[in-house]
Amino acid sequence: MSKHQNSVVTRRIGFELERLRRAAGYNLQSVAGALGVSISTLSRLENGKREPNAKRSPRS
Repeated sequence: MSKHQNSVVTRRIGFELERLRRAAGYNLQSVAGALGVSISTLSRLENGKREPNAKRSPRS
């Protein structure tokens, strides 16, 4: 996959994450806490500025 295609996929995933979170009525803080990531990490994921990583360990 090219860098451009990867960027498009990353933005699309972020859009869907935000859409689903909002549809469920959750805020960034509650979802980030449940996932064990920082609010800024979740925000960057939703804005397509960070790629999702399935191997990422939740913070303690």
